[in-house]
Amino acid sequence: GGIVRGQAGNWVFSFNRFSGSCSVFEAELWGILDGLDILSN
Repeated sequence: GGIVRGQAGNWVFSFNRFSGSCSVFEAELWGILDGLDILSN
């Protein structure tokens, strides 16, 4: 998951995902993928 903030540091929105049982590396990759998906939409 992650938090998106504006230029002044104010909260814009946040997101999360249930990842079940996975490694920290896999969780970070999911966070990157979700962030890119949000940016593309």
